[in-house]
Formats: sequence, C-alpha cells, structure tokens
Amino acid sequence: KTRVWKGVLSYLHKFDKNLWGLGEAGYLDYHYFGANVWGRWYLKDSPFWLGGRVTEFKERDYDSFGGLADSNYRVDENLTAIYQYKPYGDNDWTTAWWLEGGYHDPTYNADLMVRYGKFADGDKGYRVDARRGWNGVVVGMYYTDTDVSQARKDAARFDKSYTDVGMYLHIPLSFWYAGRPSSTYFDQEFTLLS
Repeated sequence: KTRVWKGVLSYLHKFDKNLWGLGEAGYLDYHYFGANVWGRWYLKDSPFWLGGRVTEFKERDYDSFGGLADSNYRVDENLTAIYQYKPYGDNDWTTAWWLEGGYHDPTYNADLMVRYGKFADGDKGYRVDARRGWNGVVVGMYYTDTDVSQARKDAARFDKSYTDVGMYLHIPLSFWYAGRPSSTYFDQEFTLLS
C-alpha cells in the first residue's frame, strides 16, 4: 500500500539572541498527523537553556494514503482487534507536552537534556538524554521513566512504572568518505533495556 510517510511544514522564528521558537504541522511521522510548537531560551553567557514543547495530534489510518483513523483499533485479516498507540476509545485529538532543560559543553560537543511531561500514550514522566558529537556523527544514550496511564494498566494488567533505556545514532553519509559534508544521514533510536 502507498502511504504518506512524512510531510511537515515548519517555521523557525528568532525572537532575540537567546529566544527561539519553532512550529510545524502536517504528517509528523508514520503514526501521527498534527502540530508541534517548541520554544527554547538560552541563558545569557551560559551553556544552560530552558524550553518546552506542546503537541496536538491524531492517529493516522494505516489503510489509507493520508487519512486519519476513526478509532485507535484496527482489525487484522483474522478479524482480531489490534490496539494501536493511544489509550482506548475514539481517535480524538490528543495533547502531549514536555518541559525541558539542557546543558551544552562546547569543548566536547556534548549535551545533557532532561525532560518532564505527558507522553503520547497519556503517561507522565521524565526522560534524560546524554549525547556527544564528532564531525557530524552523534551518539547518545537515553533513560525514560513514566507512570502507566489507566488505559495501559487495564490493557497490560499490571500497575508499575515503565522504564526504557536505549541509544541513538546520527551518521551522515560523509562519515564514510573524505570530501564535502553530506546532508544525507542515517538516524536510528533503539531500546537496550525495557
């Protein structure tokens, strides 16, 4: 089947030297259609920054080119209902949000970021990211810890927090050859322990 994979219209605005805002709307990824708004404030003459993000989204229909799903269930070839990504019920518009803070070390091109907020499936918690870059290549680790929303408690039949530990890679094509930098790159995030 042919589907829209991703298509986003974005706008970056610099309010002043230390305050930036970014808005985007469209097919955010394979699963969701919606809009994101980010803001980030860099403390004056400091490696620290504060920010936030708000997302309004709706789950996409897996069986259409670009449509939105009526509910977050779909039925497979065996007529079995399959739970999708959001809590049970109709596929209403949903809001997720994060408050963020970070530190950038220019000597080592390293970043530490902490986020707290409401995730896409309704649970609340935090995520810590640490990453370092070399010549366009970025390697990072993350740790996520959240509560479990009521819908997920009912579905999974357990009552405990959810943790996820993993890493991510960003490798530009130019990493493999000498020459001018490339805007083509490989991005991957994967779980090591969950």
